[in-house]
Parts: sequence; structure tokens; C-alpha cells
Amino acid sequence: MNTHPNPVAPTGQTRRAASKLLVRLGALAVIGAAAAGIYFQKELQAAWLARQIAQTTEAEAPQWIEQAKELGDPAMAPLVGLLLSDRELVVKTATKALQGLSENWAEDDPRRILLAGRLTMGFAAFSPLGQAASLELVSSWLVEPPVPGSPLMQAVSGLLAQAALGLVEPVPGTEPDATVPKAAMTLLARLPATGEEEFQRVDTLARRDLLRQILRKGDPASRVEAISIIIRTKVDLYEDLVSSLEDPIAGVRRASVLALAPATDKVREDVLLGALHDSDPEVERLAELALSARGLSPEHIRLGKLLTDADPTRRLEVLDMVHGSTDLDEKLWLERLSHDRSASVRAAAARALSGRFGTEANDRLRQMAGSDPSPSVSRIAGFYLGQQGRGVREIPK
Repeated sequence: MNTHPNPVAPTGQTRRAASKLLVRLGALAVIGAAAAGIYFQKELQAAWLARQIAQTTEAEAPQWIEQAKELGDPAMAPLVGLLLSDRELVVKTATKALQGLSENWAEDDPRRILLAGRLTMGFAAFSPLGQAASLELVSSWLVEPPVPGSPLMQAVSGLLAQAALGLVEPVPGTEPDATVPKAAMTLLARLPATGEEEFQRVDTLARRDLLRQILRKGDPASRVEAISIIIRTKVDLYEDLVSSLEDPIAGVRRASVLALAPATDKVREDVLLGALHDSDPEVERLAELALSARGLSPEHIRLGKLLTDADPTRRLEVLDMVHGSTDLDEKLWLERLSHDRSASVRAAAARALSGRFGTEANDRLRQMAGSDPSPSVSRIAGFYLGQQGRGVREIPK
């Protein structure tokens, strides 16, 4: 009979160790199941809470906000879903609950990035009230301007881009809705200024797109505020600002003049000269001040105003004003008139160039004779060339 123990058979000590292991695994399973149960219980509570908020009354709203804060992170997604509602009380309650959840998060808390991402993904489907609320919520985080290029700034940029895409054209004959643009202005005002080297950064591009859309589609107050932000943050939107000089609202035109005045390397004086004919006296006054600040003398401003007048007979007055002047480049002003949109003004300029400057004007007269859009002006320019002993001797029939 073999008296040696079976090496495969478990000993008493092995059986006791195995039993302890099973007990521990069982305990862990129970704990895991309990944790999962608690998690799913909170998910169910969050869904129930969202349903309560969706049908809340003013008196009930505060208790739902407190319950959401106690519930914590699981309440985030259902609360964001409530921003689809077009009921002001529902959106307001959900937003306050989200603010309560996020008010103590640090700037670099990943939950901020997560929540901003949820708002960005859902933005297009939100009601206008919900879109405005999402912008206001993110604005409430920015007590200090976010660090450019940081994860939070990138998340904010995504929301700005969606806001730009979400602005709709106002119905013709109606005032644009101020709900979303006003909230966007609040957020944009809390972002840091940019430098020339930063114009191609993602967050700057998103900001620029949103400002451009507000200039085109926003309500008048938001358009004025957008121009103020463009000035402060140095966003390159000069072409759009030039277009805003034709805005139907005088306040927008005034703001545009103020924004364009110092942009000497971006915007020519001719643009501001056009504003001297604005129907609003304050726009005209601001344009004169802007041109003066750029170094134009009162006489230059008067000439520029005449040169840009809508009436061609008024533009012809420049011919007499510059004649024999010792302070003005007479030839330069006549050459500018030779490019006038009126054929009669161009013809008069050709006559004055020839009579006052002789052969010195031949280069410009030759150009006019060969390429002026009016056949009559071409013939007249050719005639005056001939008077100088060059080209044709008489005006062709």
C-alpha cells in the first residue's frame, strides 16, 4: 500500500486558502454589484429628475435644482437634454442645475471639457433658448480669461463654431432675434485678445466666424457690441466692417467708423470719405475726425467729400478747387477724376489734364484713348493727345 500523499490532491491547508479566496472574490462581487446598483440607481434618479424638470412649476424648480446638485455627475446628460425645450422655465431650471453642478469645478477639471463637448454636440438641436443658455453657462465659468490653446479654450472654440453655424437669417421685414447673439456676446467678451501671430489659431478662427455672422445676422445691439469686441480683441474683420458702413442702423455705422479709423494699413481713406455723405450727422462727424486723425487737412477732406459725392456735377467742382493750388497735387486730383464713374466727368478731366499739364499728361491721356469704357471719352482723349503733336489730329467721327 502506497503511504506517500498524492501530490495532486489538495491538502487541508490548500483547501482553506481556496475557501478564503472564494470568500474574498464573493465579497468583491457583492461590492461591485452594489456599486453598479448604486450607479444605475443614480442614472434612474437622473432620468426621473429630468422628467420632473420638464413639467416643473416655478414653485417646484428650486427643489429640482438642489436635487440635481446632490445627484452629481449622473445628472449632467439628462439636464443637457432639457435644453431642447422651448419652455423658458424648463431651460432656466436645467441651466441653473448645470451651473450648480459645475460651479466648484476647477478650470482644468475634465468634467468642464466633457460638459462643453456635450453642449457643442447638441447645440444645433437646442431651441434658441437652449442655445443661449449653453453659451451663458460656459460664460459663467470664465471668471478669468481661459489660457489660449488650453483644453478648455479648445472646447469653447467648438461651441463658438456651432453658434456661428446656428445663427439664422432674420425673416425679411422683421427684427433679428437677439436671444442667441446676446448670449454669444457675453461669452466673446470674456475671451482674451489676440495678436497678429495668432490669427490662424483655431479659437481665433471660431471667434472670427461667430463675429462675422453676428455682423450679418444679429440684432442691432449685438452688431454694435460685436464691433466693440472686434476693436478690443483685434480680430481681422476689416472687410466686414467696411460693409457695415452701409448698415441700415446709424449706431452700427458709427461703431464701424470708429473701428476703421485707426486701421491705416488695412483700410484706405477713400472708404472713410464715403462716410462723409452719410444721412446721419454723427457718422459724418466721426468720419471727418477719423480722416483728420489720419493726417488729412480740412481742404483735403472737403475735396475728398466732393470727389465721392453721388452727384457728378458736384464732383466736377473739384476741377476748379484744385486749379492753381500750391498746397495740393493738382495733377493727382485730376487723374483721380479721370477714373470717375461718369463719362462726362472723365471727359472734363481729360480736357483739364491736357490744358494744364500739356505733355506731362500724355501717359494718362494715352491710357484713356486706348481703354476708356466710353467711346466718346476715348475719342476726346485721343484728340487732346493730337493737340500735343501726338496721335490723331482731330476727334474721330
